[in-house]
Amino acid sequence: MSCRTSIKAFSLLELLLVLSIGALIIATSVRFYSTSIRDSRVTQAAQDIKVIRQAAAEWVLNQPDYKGGSTNCTTAPNNCISMTALNSAGLLPKSISDGTGTTPWQTNYSIAPNSTNATQIDITLSSITSVKNCINLKNLLSKQAISIKPSDCTMVDLTTPFQFTVTFG
Repeated sequence: MSCRTSIKAFSLLELLLVLSIGALIIATSVRFYSTSIRDSRVTQAAQDIKVIRQAAAEWVLNQPDYKGGSTNCTTAPNNCISMTALNSAGLLPKSISDGTGTTPWQTNYSIAPNSTNATQIDITLSSITSVKNCINLKNLLSKQAISIKPSDCTMVDLTTPFQFTVTFG
């Protein structure tokens, strides 16, 4: 009397097929996640720059002696536009505050009078390390800005991050 039992199991081929489909799904998800994180950081930076611009416009209205680029920040620090001045006036949200380490990449925002036109201001976001981030940020801000530097968003040296400067009037 022989009793034969049959064992049912997955073949090696079936197992490899399931694992490869799982790996493909994971790889696609990781790529989608990275792209959405990058895009959300660029969008947040563009919104922050717009908030800083609005705060600067309000600050300038409240400074009757402000002369723009001709203001000497050393001799007249209370009449010099800066992230500290905007924050001290209560014009910036806590998420931006004085601009130190508050960009979506944990780098700095700064604001200064434009060096060639006293009626304009420059808002700078330091250390953008991706050409895609630069291009996307430039596209989001190009309609409101007078000029954006770098103008071409090409990275000559990959170890040197962008100083992204937006000039508003």
